[in-house]
Amino acid sequence: PVFYPAYLFVVYLLTGSSIIAAKVLGVVLGAITCVLTCQLGRKVFNRSTGIVAGIIVALYGPLIFFEAELLATGWATFWAVALILLFVRADAVGGRGSHLGLGICGGLAVLTRPTFLPFLVATFVWLAVRQYRSRKGARFVMDRSVMVAVGFAVATIPAAYQNLRVTGHFGITPANGGVNLYMGNNPDSAKTEATRPWLDYLQLRDVAAKAGAEDQWSESAFFYRKTVDYVLTRPGSFLAGLLRKGLQFLCAREIPSYEDVYYFRQWSGLLRVLSWKIGGFGFPFGVLLIMASWGVVSGWRRIPAPVGLLLVLYPASVVLVHVTGRYRMPAVPVLAIFAAAGLLAVIEAVRSRRWPALAVMGGVTAAVALLSSVPGPFPMEGSDYGTIMQMGLGDYHRQRFGPTNEAATHYREALHRAPAFLEAHTGLAHVLLEQGRVDEALAHYEEAYRIDPDFAGVRQNLVRALVRIGRVEEAAARCQEWVERNPESAEAHRRYAAVLASAQRNGEAIVHFREAIRLGADDAETHHGLGLALHYEGRYAEAVAEYEAAVLLDQDHLGAHYNMAITLAALGRLDDAVRQYRVALRLDPRHFGAWYNLANTLLRRQDYAEAIAAYQAALEIDPRYPAAHYNMGLAMEESGRLEEAAAKYRDTLRLAPDHDLARQGLRRVTSPS
Repeated sequence: PVFYPAYLFVVYLLTGSSIIAAKVLGVVLGAITCVLTCQLGRKVFNRSTGIVAGIIVALYGPLIFFEAELLATGWATFWAVALILLFVRADAVGGRGSHLGLGICGGLAVLTRPTFLPFLVATFVWLAVRQYRSRKGARFVMDRSVMVAVGFAVATIPAAYQNLRVTGHFGITPANGGVNLYMGNNPDSAKTEATRPWLDYLQLRDVAAKAGAEDQWSESAFFYRKTVDYVLTRPGSFLAGLLRKGLQFLCAREIPSYEDVYYFRQWSGLLRVLSWKIGGFGFPFGVLLIMASWGVVSGWRRIPAPVGLLLVLYPASVVLVHVTGRYRMPAVPVLAIFAAAGLLAVIEAVRSRRWPALAVMGGVTAAVALLSSVPGPFPMEGSDYGTIMQMGLGDYHRQRFGPTNEAATHYREALHRAPAFLEAHTGLAHVLLEQGRVDEALAHYEEAYRIDPDFAGVRQNLVRALVRIGRVEEAAARCQEWVERNPESAEAHRRYAAVLASAQRNGEAIVHFREAIRLGADDAETHHGLGLALHYEGRYAEAVAEYEAAVLLDQDHLGAHYNMAITLAALGRLDDAVRQYRVALRLDPRHFGAWYNLANTLLRRQDYAEAIAAYQAALEIDPRYPAAHYNMGLAMEESGRLEEAAAKYRDTLRLAPDHDLARQGLRRVTSPS
């Protein structure tokens, strides 16, 4: 969803990328949510209920935690309360401004969490029907509906256009919508819901790639189709999954995602008081749910439709996808209002000694406590967040500061907690390789390969490392093993071909590049690699055809243009070579090889003035390249600029004293005629 990243961009722009400022603003937003909850409680019940509800939200530990994190949770919770208040106001006042504001806030809410959309649509339909039935007429309803639509468009169309500009897709739903829906709705959803953000997620996406998904949108469409197919072919399993996720939403404990409230209690005394669990029972959600059930039982007749619709449709939307603690936070303020009403109702029943009512409340308490505490543990509760956090810290330090010892320390801590954590082995291996500790790095790459030899990323990392340290034949043997295990894998053949080319086994490389293309790797990089292998085998015409195929697939592929120019020059097609060198230089004006080889080609074409200019451009990039000085001297000599030629020959000899051709050239241009 685009709202929170855009909001964070604005905050960073105004505060000089201050994370502290972003967190403080999150806390301020949380305080505003408390005030709005108080107002909503006062409108639905009374002033006392509103005050107690505001206090409950203000002291709700998990919400405090998430509002101080760089997550959209605080905004989603704010929108939940704000939208209900706006619907109530639009119903009561009926002005165009209130409907316009409702549309804008509704659009922003959907851009924050698409799970608001069912609530927004249903409540708008309720509002329109209610206005029509109040004898305001169809024209009034149409006029106000247009205002809501305009407001929604004002909020969402800029986001949709930006989406189109960046990704080529016009829309407001996130590109990961399909995979998120599938993670919670498939035959093995108990496993996919607990997917980690590294290898597990990549393996899931790899399924779509193997099915032909070429970008994030086709990948999302693939997972939408798989979800629909699952629902239609296995409805019983789908409904059982919904039941499990419904119980998960009602669970008293905080269900972790990629963050775990309970893990952070060790550093916060306040969080230890405001968020804890004993066995299957968790505080505060378990208590909130019990008290809210009191409020529903005692005051269900007073529930406005927008409140009831949010309390039903928002949880249903979350349950349809998959449930974690932070995704249910937007329901907390509404539950807090009912909890406040329920608490005051119980206090009043005790004062007035209404024992039958208290007996009912006791029965409700027992039922809700059992319902929210007994089921589980749920899939996400099996994750060790400490391990995930150490892995994340290792990645952060490696990406931000390079292969530091601190990054290695975090990876080692993750492995101490989970010795079979494949991604931690890989991350540590990357750090050790960059530090020059080759044997240790290879040991961790090998261990990652042992843990999961069938995952392409693991093999690629090991092969890259072997090639980098010069053990190319060993890398080729690994790739051959990969191809034998997966003979229909285009990626396996492509990687094997690239390694064979590195080992100068170009004839074999050509075979595997062609097989990779046949199996579906019909991309610019594969055609480019095949072109290089053909060039080194002396099959220049075929090489040019492959470079042209690469450029057709990616017109900005620098390597394809540059290497095509080299091959064209080898074929004697000098004019075509010059054109390709100039395209390469348009893509990278600081490409030394392109300037130097362009100059050589111009020299062969006897365009001496242009050749001299190209050599000069090359020498501005690398002034210590002897051959460029020498060839520039030749061009100057052929142009009759003998003194300048002598200077270039001297420059050549200064850099390469044994350069005999430069010495001969210097004698030619300095000897008396």
